[in-house]
Amino acid sequence: MVDRRSSALLALMLFVALEIAAIVLSGSRPGTGQGTLPSVLAFAGYAAGLVAAVLLLLPDRSGRGGPEGASRAPGGLLLGAVLVLLATEIVSMGDGEGGNIGLGLLRLACLVVVAVVAVRLVLGVAAVRRRRSS
Repeated sequence: MVDRRSSALLALMLFVALEIAAIVLSGSRPGTGQGTLPSVLAFAGYAAGLVAAVLLLLPDRSGRGGPEGASRAPGGLLLGAVLVLLATEIVSMGDGEGGNIGLGLLRLACLVVVAVVAVRLVLGVAAVRRRRSS
């Protein structure tokens, strides 16, 4: 049986990959010729991030408590961070003047939260797999 944290980790890695692709693609084109592909990739990434957050927020069905139930708090943090990232993307789409340092700093803070949740998730999944293999 695949535990939901493994599935959440997979969705979170998809979020990271799509965000990186969107950033690289957007940075390789001039400001006026961005097109829609970077935004499509970013929104697909946000969808993957929301899936990861929902998987972490789901109640533990094993009845064991412990580490499984402990993933709900990071799920809430991840949900908040992804929703803020989504909101900043929507706000910046309507902002035709270019960069906004406040939104950029907010995005950076949210990406740090996502990175911390990802590291905690990797460590948790690795610990469960070590216990199962021994």
